[in-house]
Amino acid sequence: MISQSPFWKTIKEKSLTNLGGRTMDKGKENLFYEKGGQNCKQIIVFCQNVKMLRERNELSKKEMAKILGIGTVGLAKIEQGIIPSRAGVDAIFKLAQYCKIKPHKLFEPL
Repeated sequence: MISQSPFWKTIKEKSLTNLGGRTMDKGKENLFYEKGGQNCKQIIVFCQNVKMLRERNELSKKEMAKILGIGTVGLAKIEQGIIPSRAGVDAIFKLAQYCKIKPHKLFEPL
């Protein structure tokens, strides 16, 4: 199952708020940061791309959340650089399909 892969588990626990290699709690979010890890940089790019694609396609936050299959609170967290623990890998594929790009491109600057 893709959503159980170690890479996706790491993605779900990342945030751009801190890249210092420590764990911190933020509300219900348990955020883990690797020291200078490539995955962390990719998460930052992904979060920035989500916001940029929403704005580029002139979508409201509610519309983008529906496309991703998450709530508006989850989308707000993503746009702030936090991957909610309930977000599934399918959100990546849904966004890629909607924007007609390959999923891995969401982790590269667009």
